[in-house]
Amino acid sequence: WSCSDGRSNLELTDAQCSQLLEGMQLSRDDGWAKFEAVDRLGCEELEPVSKPTGETLKKFRYSADVRIRCGKFHVVKRLFMSVGKSVIRLQRLG
Repeated sequence: WSCSDGRSNLELTDAQCSQLLEGMQLSRDDGWAKFEAVDRLGCEELEPVSKPTGETLKKFRYSADVRIRCGKFHVVKRLFMSVGKSVIRLQRLG
């Protein structure tokens, strides 16, 4: 996830990781979803962005490895949205 518009979008907190591991009800039809594991991988600083006002914004990208068994519609994005994070890119492994 990343943020470049001045909103606070820092690395996942311990509380947010716990929420992702506990899971959430997606919908009546989709049922319950949760991650089996959440491993925070840290931060990468991206190229700063200059606003028309002359202000420079620093940009950061935070990464995490997650494990999940269900493959419901956009479940990874929906789980991250439930803790206030957005997903920029997903890479499915094995």
